[in-house]
Amino acid sequence: MKPNDFDRARWNGQRKGKKAENDKPLPQNPDAERIVCASFIADNPLFEVYLDRIGASDFHDPLHRQIFTVASRLVAEGKPANNATIGGHLTELSPIPDLTVPAYMRELNKFIRGRDEIEAYISEVKLASKRRAVLEVAERFAAMAYTAGHDVIDRLSGDVALLASGNDHAGMVHMGPSIDDAYQRILANDDAGWGPTGYCSGFPEIDAALGGFKRSKLYYLTAMEKAGKSACMLSIARRFLLQDIPVAIFSLEMKKEEISDRMIMLESEISTVNRPQGMRLTEEERERLSIVADRCNTWPWYSNDLASLTPAAIKIGARHTVRVHGVRVIFVDYVQIVESDEDDRKRDDNRRRVEKASRAMAQMAKELDVCVIALAQLNRKPLERASAADWRAFESNAARPRRGDMRETAQIEMDADGIIAIYRPEIIFREMRPFETASNVTELLEFDNELSSFRGKAELSVLLNRSGPSSVRCDCRFRENIMRFDPLKSKATP
Repeated sequence: MKPNDFDRARWNGQRKGKKAENDKPLPQNPDAERIVCASFIADNPLFEVYLDRIGASDFHDPLHRQIFTVASRLVAEGKPANNATIGGHLTELSPIPDLTVPAYMRELNKFIRGRDEIEAYISEVKLASKRRAVLEVAERFAAMAYTAGHDVIDRLSGDVALLASGNDHAGMVHMGPSIDDAYQRILANDDAGWGPTGYCSGFPEIDAALGGFKRSKLYYLTAMEKAGKSACMLSIARRFLLQDIPVAIFSLEMKKEEISDRMIMLESEISTVNRPQGMRLTEEERERLSIVADRCNTWPWYSNDLASLTPAAIKIGARHTVRVHGVRVIFVDYVQIVESDEDDRKRDDNRRRVEKASRAMAQMAKELDVCVIALAQLNRKPLERASAADWRAFESNAARPRRGDMRETAQIEMDADGIIAIYRPEIIFREMRPFETASNVTELLEFDNELSSFRGKAELSVLLNRSGPSSVRCDCRFRENIMRFDPLKSKATP
């Protein structure tokens, strides 16, 4: 046999590959891999048809992985992927000693199959890949069992969920396709005139500063008690839903019935709470409520309102909604009341519990490639800065939230990609309580007049932004009768 001729026996002898611990060869189907590579090279449109079903990491043989990687990259660039173009790249990489690439590429021609057969061979390659992934996870589980901590169940469930979701290309990948995607995104943004690239909340200054709310990122929406964190969350969720962006809400504060009531109220702009006794809905209001209820019923939104939720429970529920319902934004209301996992409850103080919950939210955003918006409560430092002793000298700027005002822990700042604070000076005034009695009527009237000037005023401010400017503010109005935040500049916000 000539040196350049294909020698199947010698090739298979060189490519036996790693064995599992039980000394059995790892699952593989070399001929199926050759058939898939050869057929895709012969019929390049197959990449577009099946690229969501199979990736380079599904191939056991290193050369087959390289062939598939190069071929898919060439097709993505609009270039032909054939023996000559692929062979040129592989020759430069010199992937196989003592065996020339042109000889192997010629041999692949014998494995070409028609479109009616190719799906069966893709399934064979995928099956072997899944079996190898299961073995890898099983080995990791066995090694972990001797040293694992109390989070072992969550770690195991994460790996199992990853396998179940079919996302088994989660190892090292070549960055070429990602660079191509980045290039296309930049061009698309330029064609569109730039602006936010993430999901838009409807608050223009906030969206511009953050570039929109982005996938794989963790954002915190923070406020003092009674300032309307949940109302702002639902106002933002509503804007996402109007753009047909699926959302999930994990609420430890509100039951699903209250979430539904509030959403119908803020969408219809009809107050259904605190109505005078005996006051009935008008026919126009009933008709509007009917239309809004039908609209909200078709929105892609999901809720988990269990009174007790741990980080592990939230992550498991989130994986399910992402995999089954395609959820892209997850809200958590709110991080300081997320409970510790069962094994840690006796040991965790409040600070440690919140730190674990915050880290879990950041991990969840990255692992599931979703935008996570978690609510968090501020401490009472804004009130301390407001100087209740001399309320006439009070300036709204003194009590604006700052990054150091997070309750419980600074871990939130470390985990967050962005922190947005709600500021309502009216709340600060109410909490100041400068008068124990109404003995000084004139002064009390002056205070009430000052308080009334702040009613309905609100502000969203960016306290932390890892991808752009901070200290950005968006003037808002809080419509307390329907529990809704709107940007002040867009009074006719839909």
